[in-house]
Amino acid sequence: MNLSNWQQTSTVSMFVSDGETEQEYRLTFGTCSNFDIGMYSQRRRKVFEHMRTTYGEDWIGKDEAMVMQGIMIAHAVFLAGLKKVEVKDGDNWTEAKLPDSWYDGKQFATDVPAGMIDTLTESVIDAGNPPRLFSYLPAGDEEKKALRLTVNPSAN
Repeated sequence: MNLSNWQQTSTVSMFVSDGETEQEYRLTFGTCSNFDIGMYSQRRRKVFEHMRTTYGEDWIGKDEAMVMQGIMIAHAVFLAGLKKVEVKDGDNWTEAKLPDSWYDGKQFATDVPAGMIDTLTESVIDAGNPPRLFSYLPAGDEEKKALRLTVNPSAN
């Protein structure tokens, strides 16, 4: 990693239609800074508060609560890595915002098409954010090796 230029990016393009007109969006995801991870941690904390408030202290094991918790945590990951939203205006891209429901974890869970969260969170990881930043367990040997090297670097 080049410490003076550590930022990586990943983009997702999508076409959104309201039934009459179609708009092209481009979302740019980037490597998270310490601030981004701090905001992720705050959002994650609020997810667990929401679970206890909405479903009670014994929310773990309740199907609806577990589904909602998973989507809301993934939503926090998506927001942590989101750096820019643009819409296509003719041949140019103009900075914009997503619909309000995309910024609220509870609304996102019910208003955004199925499968979209997987695409968005994969783009956050593709932008150079190791899954362990978001408390996800390493998936493969390479990620496990990177985790060991990060935690306990060799003395070469």
